[in-house]
Amino acid sequence: MSKKKQNRQHHDNQHQAVTDTNSSTPSRGTRIATLEARFEGPIPHPIILEGYERVLPGAADRILTMAENQAQHRQQMESSVVQSNITHERVGMNYAFILTLLLMGTGFYLIINDKDTAGYFAIFGPVVFSAASYVYSKFREREVSKKDDSK
Repeated sequence: MSKKKQNRQHHDNQHQAVTDTNSSTPSRGTRIATLEARFEGPIPHPIILEGYERVLPGAADRILTMAENQAQHRQQMESSVVQSNITHERVGMNYAFILTLLLMGTGFYLIINDKDTAGYFAIFGPVVFSAASYVYSKFREREVSKKDDSK
């Protein structure tokens, strides 16, 4: 079972069929009416919660406290993941910038020492790679955005 399904409890409240016989028209026989109600949420339906409370006084409060603690924990974990992703992106961009500067510096050094071809590759290689990486990431963002919009 996925984490999302584990975090969310589903509660169904179904009513059984009600049988009603009409004595004035016995030729029609038995009429059956069915009523089905569904409830979905992180906590049980109020009727079910009331049942827990009747069986064990204080149970409803314990269930609600448990749901609140779970929601708070999930929000803290999501916040932690978002913060971690931001930090990793910043570190990655800083390393890419430093590497680009080092390679371009090496290229200038090679050009000064009469190694023109290698120097030009060392200068323009990282720039082309960075530009291609940027264009590719923007393309991927658009693709993900299109998929999200189509849902």
